This record gives sequence, structure tokens and C-alpha cells, in this order.
Amino acid sequence: MAWPAASHAETGRARRGPGGAGPAAPPARAPRLFVLLELEQLGWEPGRCDWHVSVGRPTGEVVRLRDGERTPLEELPAVLAAPLTEAFRQCDEPGRPVDLQVALPHLLLGLDVDAWRFGPDEAPLGAQRPVVVRCADREQLPEPADTAAHAGKPLPADEERHEREDRWRWIHAHGAQAEVVDCEDGLRVPVPAAESLRGLPHKTVPVLCRYGDHRFEDDPVALVRIVHGGYGVALWRRWRGQSEAVCGEFHRRAGDTVAGAGGADRLPALVHALRAGLREGRPETYWAHGIALFYDDPGRPLPGTGDLLEAP
Repeated sequence: MAWPAASHAETGRARRGPGGAGPAAPPARAPRLFVLLELEQLGWEPGRCDWHVSVGRPTGEVVRLRDGERTPLEELPAVLAAPLTEAFRQCDEPGRPVDLQVALPHLLLGLDVDAWRFGPDEAPLGAQRPVVVRCADREQLPEPADTAAHAGKPLPADEERHEREDRWRWIHAHGAQAEVVDCEDGLRVPVPAAESLRGLPHKTVPVLCRYGDHRFEDDPVALVRIVHGGYGVALWRRWRGQSEAVCGEFHRRAGDTVAGAGGADRLPALVHALRAGLREGRPETYWAHGIALFYDDPGRPLPGTGDLLEAP
């Protein structure tokens, strides 16, 4: 599915929920166009990527617009400025910026595409439109580490797919609840094993409070563990050494945002509203600095996975 982007007027109305706890849930809307950015990390040159910019249609068709090869990671924002701007021009409607889906290899899932700027006076991409992350190499994910701290056997691929589909349907039909999985009372803790994550209720959206705060040997695969756990939706913030007080604020506000959405389909627009609020200097959104949303629809496989894209 493609996700609705709030208009400027609607974004303004969606700034706060009851009591100013966070942005109110925007109404669900019909699927529409979206822009897809795919990055492929080169195994022999991990600091470079091939890339593809496409337009996804509500019918499920994905139309390739531009391709590039061997682009250094640090040059991606400058190189992709023109092709992405053209894709947005083709798809944006007045007051309704198109959504950007970013398909990343698992080692780059934390890439801050939402923070990219295409000019010194331009707002970050994530403040201009909904920006969400997808996993581009799900079929090539490393198996979960089998250590004393994180023992567990991976599910067969078909069972993992069914688990992900079940979780996806539940949080879109019945709503969701945030579960912080890497932080307890302001103290960094290891992300649980995939087997433990699979045991959480279907309404769960995993939340990483301290993504990038690498204190444990297996921290680099924290997001891979969540993907293996059967999740298509997760939330995190890029850690910059915030204090415990800010940590607690993030836990509370992230929980309010997920629970207040009503359905997971509204989360992309809610995260967009938070990023726009940060850009405008709204103090009630400061807790969301560095926020990122993993939103990977199992019913809409990425191009090249061997499955046909289907209309929602």
C-alpha cells in the first residue's frame, strides 16, 4: 500500500493529540503514488552503492525512472537530489507531498535518508514528506547469532513470512502498542533474541531508544533481529548520548504516538508530522529528534524479490 501524506493544513491539525501528548492520528486514506529509492551495497566496495529511483502506482506497478552505479555513500544526497526531485515533481499533488519508501540492505537500515537536504535552505526530506525504511535484502539476512545470551533457532522462511503477515494484519486492523526493547529505566540493555521477540504479542511495535549506542557485541544486528522476529513495523531514534530524562520522555511519547495512531497505516504520516514540528521548532516534538520508521509491507514485495507486486 502507499501511505497518505498529510497536507499542510492537515499536518497543522495533527500536531497534538489530547493534552498535547503528540500528533493526533490522521484519517486513513486510499492508496496513491509513492516514490521508491533502492540502494544496493556493493560487497567488494562496501562504501559504494548502486541505486534505483522508481515510481510506485496504486495498481502495484513500479516504473523505473533513473539508475546509478558505484556512488560513494557520502555523495548519495548530492547525486540523488536531481532524480528524486524529478520523481517528487511527477507525483506530488498540491498540499499532498508523495511518500518516499527507502529500500536499504540490512547493514544500512540506520542510514539517515530522512535527514538528507538537497540545498542549504531546504528542509530535511523527512520534514517535507513521509519517509520510511524497508529491508532490501530480507532473503539474504544473516542467521541470528547463536550465543549464550541470545540463543534461538531461526524460523523457516515460509513460517517467518506467515508470522510477519499475521503481525502486519493485526496492527493495521486492531492498533498497536510500543515496546522499548533496548533500554530499561535509562540503562542500555541488549536487544532480545529473535525467538524472544517472536513471543511478544501481535500488537507489538518494537522501539529502539538507543540505536547506534553500541555497547554490546551484537548491537550491529539489532535491526536484523527485529526483522527475523517477524516485524514489518518498528520505530527507533538515532542515539546521540541523550540523558536519562530525555530517554524516559522518548519512551512515553513513542508509546503515546504508536497507541494513538489507531492503526499502523497512520504511523508514516504521524512521524512526518513530528519531523515537520522539529523543523518548525515546536518544543512538544523535541523528544522525536532522530526518529526513524521501519514500515515494510509484506503484501507489496520489492522489485526483484521474485514476487509480483499486487494492488492493495
